[in-house]
Amino acid sequence: MLLNNLSLSSSADPYKDQTEKINLIIRWFAHDALVHLLSPHGLEQFGGAAWGTRDVSQGPTELFLSTGNFAYVRSILKILYSHQFREDGNWPQWFMYDEYFSEFSSESHGDMIIWPLKVLVDYIEVSGDQSILFENIPYFDKQERAFTGTKYSILEHVKKEISYIENHFLYGTKVSAYGDGDWDDTLQPADPKQKQNMASTWTEELTIQVLRKSSRILDFNDYSSHIKEIADLMFKDFKKYFLDQPFLPGFISLDKNLKRTNIIFPGDSVTHINYRLIPMTRAIISGIYTGQKAQETISTIKKELLFPDGVRLMDRPAVYHGGVSKIFKRAEQSANFGREIGLMYTHAHIRYIEALAKTGDPSAWEALFLVDPINLRKVLANSDFRQANVYFSSSDAAFNDRYQAQKDFRLLSKGKIKVKGGWRLYSSGPGIYIKTLISDILGIDFVSGDYDVSSSIPKEAGLDIHFKKRFS
Repeated sequence: MLLNNLSLSSSADPYKDQTEKINLIIRWFAHDALVHLLSPHGLEQFGGAAWGTRDVSQGPTELFLSTGNFAYVRSILKILYSHQFREDGNWPQWFMYDEYFSEFSSESHGDMIIWPLKVLVDYIEVSGDQSILFENIPYFDKQERAFTGTKYSILEHVKKEISYIENHFLYGTKVSAYGDGDWDDTLQPADPKQKQNMASTWTEELTIQVLRKSSRILDFNDYSSHIKEIADLMFKDFKKYFLDQPFLPGFISLDKNLKRTNIIFPGDSVTHINYRLIPMTRAIISGIYTGQKAQETISTIKKELLFPDGVRLMDRPAVYHGGVSKIFKRAEQSANFGREIGLMYTHAHIRYIEALAKTGDPSAWEALFLVDPINLRKVLANSDFRQANVYFSSSDAAFNDRYQAQKDFRLLSKGKIKVKGGWRLYSSGPGIYIKTLISDILGIDFVSGDYDVSSSIPKEAGLDIHFKKRFS
C-alpha cells in the first residue's frame, strides 16, 4: 500500500521493458528507503544507525509526502525538532533516535539548519496540517545530553531556527557561513579559518528556496513577513556575490573588506576544478534559474559533467597528494576512489533528473535507468556486475588507486573504465528516486487522484499509469 499499487505499462518498444523495470525496482527501492529510515546504515557498514539530520529530511520524508503518507512525516518532524539544540537553535550533523539518544555529532554543516524547516513547510503545503506548528515538544540540551523538561511549540522552534540563520551571516552580509561543510562533506576546507569566510552556493540556493516557501506557507501570522524580508535580502546578496558572473561558482570566499574569491569555477588556478554539479541543479530546482538560463545550465552539465554512467559532482577530482590535505580535507585524504570521492554519487544524479524534469527535458526519462540496477549492463556497456535488487549509493570507477584515477579520469567519460556499484542501500537516494518518479516525472497526486505527466516522458512511450487513490 505504500506505493498505492502504482504500476506503469506500455506496448511500445523499448518502453515496455523499461516500464517493467520501473515496476520491479520501485518496490525494492521502497524497501531500501524504509530500511534506511529505521536502521540507517549500509550493508557494508556493520555498525551505526544514527539519523543524519539532512538524510532523514530528504529520502524518507519525500517518499512519504509523495505517496500521501503524511502521518509518518508528522512523526519525523516531531523527532527532528525535539533534537534541536536548546543553546543556539542548530542541529547536530547526526543523532541517535532510540535508547542511545544521548549520542550525537559534535559538528554541523552549514546547511543543516535549514533542512527541518524545509520538511515542515513541504509537509504543511501538501497535507494542509497547520496544527503541527502548535505541537509542543522539547529541545535537546547539549551540555546535559538530554531533552529539556519544558516543551515549546514547533513555531517557537522555527523562530529559534530562523534566528540562528540570521546570526551566522558573513561580515554584515546576508550570505550564510560555510561552517563545517555542505552536502558534499568531502569538500570541507583544510584551513579551519575558511569555515568562517567561505560560503556554499548550493547552501545559499537551498536556504533562499526554503525561506521563500516558508513565507508563503506560514502566511497566517506577522512572522511570515519577517521571513520574506530575510529571503529577499539573501537573494539580493546572492545576485551581488554569486550571480554577477557567467557561471555559478562552487563556493565563494569573502574577506573582511568583502573582496570575493571564486572557488571551483572555470579557470580556477588553485583547485583546477571548473564545474560543480549541485549548485547548478539546485539553481533550477529552487527556481532561481528559469527559462533560457535553466536550459543553458542543463547544457553545461551535459557537456562538462555527464558521463556514460551518470553525472559527476565535479569535472575532475580533487588533486591527491598522498593523503595530505592542502585545500579540501576528505577529498584529498581518502585513499578510496569511491562514493563522493569518485564523483558519481547516485543521490546527486537523481537531483539532476529532478532538474531535467523541471525544465521538461526529455533525457530525464532515460536518466532514470542509469540508477536502476536491473539489467544495467544492457544500458551501460562499461558496467561491472551488480546486485539487481538494491540501491547503490554510487557508481565507482574501477581504478586501482587515486594516482591512476587522477591520471586516467577522462577515460571514464569515454566509457573505457569499468564502473561498479558503491555502498548498497546506504543513502536517502531510494526515497528521492521514488519521489522524483512519482511527483516530478509522472506528476501523480495520490490524494486527489490526478496526474500530469511531464514533457520529459517521450510521447511515443504511450504510458498507461495505474494506481490506487490514497483516500477514496
